Amino acid sequence: MNAASEVFTLFAVVLVGYFVTRIGYFDDRTIRGVTQLVVNIALPALTIAKMQRDFSMEILTGFLIVLAASAVLMLLFVALGLLLFRKRESRRRAVMTHLLTFSNCGFMGYPLLVAINPDWLIYGVAYNISFNILCWTVGAAIYRGRENMNLKKALISPVVISSVLGFLLFVLRIRIPALPLSVLELVGGLTTPLSMLLIGTRVVGLRLRDFKDPDYHLAAFLRLVAAPLLSLALMRLCRLPELPVVVTYILMAMPAASTISMQAELYDGDRRFSASGVAYTTLWALVSIPLMLMLVL
Repeated sequence: MNAASEVFTLFAVVLVGYFVTRIGYFDDRTIRGVTQLVVNIALPALTIAKMQRDFSMEILTGFLIVLAASAVLMLLFVALGLLLFRKRESRRRAVMTHLLTFSNCGFMGYPLLVAINPDWLIYGVAYNISFNILCWTVGAAIYRGRENMNLKKALISPVVISSVLGFLLFVLRIRIPALPLSVLELVGGLTTPLSMLLIGTRVVGLRLRDFKDPDYHLAAFLRLVAAPLLSLALMRLCRLPELPVVVTYILMAMPAASTISMQAELYDGDRRFSASGVAYTTLWALVSIPLMLMLVL
């Protein structure tokens, strides 16, 4: 099955998630439970399992390139967002800057990378490390300043812990025994179907006529089109190796991260706009992602 077929298969599962929610199989409690399972168990298991690869300097170099490039790009978009939205009310400005900067690199990005080429996930792990650290430090500070910066929260998240552990095992060339590795692969395999089902639950009840505020359309365009295209142009201008560039671009093309809604709640951002903005970018991502992938695959 080629990459395009894999992507459309994933989006078919998104539709399943939409319909099972509409008929009542998924309620708020179920969605919260499945989300916790994916974030705290399945994603970390997948991360460690997919980083069990033979060591090579090429992979290590690519990992470090994605780690650095993604961090630089996210910082660039934070600065760009604060400049572009400087005339917005502060609570709205913070959320729109987040929508521009932080993509759903784990929840939606990991399954997509696994579908395209499982070997690429190790580079996705590097992106996710940058995302978690910057989202809970620089990203949190956008709301009220340095007092919101929470490096501890970023570092103790299961995804970051599993990323660091998987990276150390890779660099130190330590292989997990066959039986526990099989368990990790089996549990990690839940990530793709469950994540896609949950994406489908997020677009239930959305009506395009509810998004009359032009800021929704601006945020969606910047997140899904402008940010990834600018990232691709800058990375190629810097003549970075193609594979790290492609992986970083793909993850930058994901819809807005669900963490944005969480932080808006925690730090008194524009709660309604953040929740709707995440859902709105997720809806349009079903159209934009296949088109954006055509540029690199």
